[in-house]
Amino acid sequence: MINFIKKIMFQNKRSAVFNITFIFLLFILNYIIFMVSRFTLSSIQTRSPFGNFLECKKIKNFDKENTYIANLSSESIINMNSFTVNGIETVYNYLNNNFNYAFYTGGFIISLPNSDIDISLNYINEKYYKLYELEIAKGKKLNFNTKETTCVIGKGLSEKYPIGSIIKITDPVLKKTIALKVQGILKENFYYSNLYSPNLKQYHNFSIFIPVNKKFIKEANIDLKLNGLMDIILINTTKEKIFSLEKIIQDNLNLKFNFFSYNENYSEFKKYFFHILKIIISLIIFLFITIMLIIIFNTISIIETLKTYKISLDKLKKIFYSYFYILSSVNLIIIFLTVFYNRYVYWLKKETHLITYGFLGLLKTDWYSLGIVLCINIIIGMLLVKGILLKIKKYFK
Repeated sequence: MINFIKKIMFQNKRSAVFNITFIFLLFILNYIIFMVSRFTLSSIQTRSPFGNFLECKKIKNFDKENTYIANLSSESIINMNSFTVNGIETVYNYLNNNFNYAFYTGGFIISLPNSDIDISLNYINEKYYKLYELEIAKGKKLNFNTKETTCVIGKGLSEKYPIGSIIKITDPVLKKTIALKVQGILKENFYYSNLYSPNLKQYHNFSIFIPVNKKFIKEANIDLKLNGLMDIILINTTKEKIFSLEKIIQDNLNLKFNFFSYNENYSEFKKYFFHILKIIISLIIFLFITIMLIIIFNTISIIETLKTYKISLDKLKKIFYSYFYILSSVNLIIIFLTVFYNRYVYWLKKETHLITYGFLGLLKTDWYSLGIVLCINIIIGMLLVKGILLKIKKYFK
């Protein structure tokens, strides 16, 4: 079969150029399909852009009436040297006296003696925890009503720091040593989705979650207060009260903040999502048509070769199917190796928020996306083979 394919597909320079171009475009098409599938599935994991029939609200509690999410305006420039303790305290005093708010911030990186990967410290108050509860695989949920400082940790820390163990750290926001008692282990690959772009995720396999209250926030440094303010969520409030808060922030921090509902934020994401989707689908259609044209044009060379060979159409069909599906399998293997390498590089570079676990190193969304590519390749192979055979039948009639 291999010799026959060589004689048919690569019998001269023109055929060779056609087929090499076809192989290259098929790989590009497969890779684009994989990327758009993963992008779409990652979005659906949080909240489907396609409506209720695919609804899977990971953060549905954010989408409630009179709940607003902070968003720093693109017009504002952050200059840490311009912020004063009095300015940030004034903002938080106003928040504490006038609003119920959900507070979460992370990304404070520290090292632990028993881990060769840097650890992310994440600070969360009870209201945010109720909106987006941490998924616990083992142990107890985060406790906000205990005098001792407890925490929950990611799967990557669970072997060296089992439930009940004490983790001593120098807290970067309190500037002092604290002891954290581990009371829960997060589910493997637990993530928080970006509130503005749900397809973007931070994984917490190497994270520590620390419960905080107003007293903790007051004692913390400006870094925690400012970072927490960037994504603070106001609960059961009104636009009128928010306008006053925006003015307080502008006057004391010289920063312009916008507060939108989750649905408003998600509506903007959907516009972006479908705009990108239209462009990618147009590109996929263009590539598919180009591949079809290349195959049809190359059929002329195939017909010339077949004049010297006696072969049934059924056998020819099997040969073509084998050829296209071997190419598709090679493409899938290359895509798998590319994704595997990228996931592995996160481990090598110790990218705390990107390190994940999974079968053969891939996440479920990676495997589902490969499955989608496989299904589409089967359809493409059927269309291509039928197109070639129809042209051959028409010629020999």
